[in-house]
Amino acid sequence: MRRSRTAKWPAGAAILFLLPAMAGCFSPLSKNVREQVDPNISFDALRTDPEAFLGKVAILGGEIVRIENKPDGTLLEVLEKRLDRWRMPREEDKSRGRFFIEASSFLDPLVYSAGRRITVAAEVIGKQAEKIGELDYTYPCLRAIEIHLWPESEKNLDPYPYPFPAWHYWYFHRYPLPPWY
Repeated sequence: MRRSRTAKWPAGAAILFLLPAMAGCFSPLSKNVREQVDPNISFDALRTDPEAFLGKVAILGGEIVRIENKPDGTLLEVLEKRLDRWRMPREEDKSRGRFFIEASSFLDPLVYSAGRRITVAAEVIGKQAEKIGELDYTYPCLRAIEIHLWPESEKNLDPYPYPFPAWHYWYFHRYPLPPWY
C-alpha cells in the first residue's frame, strides 16, 4: 500500500515547531545551578532587604563596574541590568542599582574588566555599606556559585549603515559579515 505525502506532514510540522521551542531552552548556567534558584527573588526586593533572602540562590546580571582581587578571592561590583530570555544582561541605560559578587577564586582583571557583561548564579550572604561618591549606598552581597562572562560586543558590525533585507540576518544577529562578502 502506498503512503500519501500528507502522512509525513504531521511529523515534519512537529519538528518545525519543536526546534524553535528547544532553542528557547538555552541558558548560560548549568541545569544543576538553575534548580537551586529561588524564582521569587527580584532585584528590587533583594536591594530593599537582602537579609530576608540569606542563603537563597538568585540569578542576576549586569555590567562590571570594578574588580578587586583579595588574598581569599575576588570582589566584583556589578551594575544590575535586566536579563533577557537567554539570561543575558540587556544593553540599556536603565538599572535598579548595584550589587557585590564575591568569587572564591582569582578572576583576572584584564578579562573581567569594567564594562563587561556577566550573568551570575549566587547565594545571598548579606549587605555592605560603602560610598558612591558622597552618597552612602547599601550593596546586596552575594557569593558566586557560577559566573558566565558574555563576549564583548562590537557596536557597528555592518559596513553598510542602513540594513536591507539581504543583510538583515547578519546585521541583527551580530555576525561580522555575511558569507558572500
